[in-house]
Amino acid sequence: MARIEILSGGDVPDTARAAYEEAVGYGPFDSLAGAMAQRPPILNRIFGLLGDLRDEGVLDRRSLELALVTVSKLNACDYCVAHHSPMLNVAGASKAAIDNILDFE
Repeated sequence: MARIEILSGGDVPDTARAAYEEAVGYGPFDSLAGAMAQRPPILNRIFGLLGDLRDEGVLDRRSLELALVTVSKLNACDYCVAHHSPMLNVAGASKAAIDNILDFE
């Protein structure tokens, strides 16, 4: 399995620092942002896009996290589910609701 260094703090290139800080300020994305920081254009574009969409305010935080967790579960992305479920919980969804989010008719 290939391994890359996860950058953090002062190791993040200046050209990626703002995107890195925004990513880790949003949630527990230190490892993802730190890996992407190896290639600043990737980090800047991916988290820039996510930040722009969030800042537009089309969806409130709860609805956004609800959509993210639902899509992540549909795609079986354990990483995404693990990182967004706590934020959905903080936004008002119970653990039982999160665990059974795909049980709808």
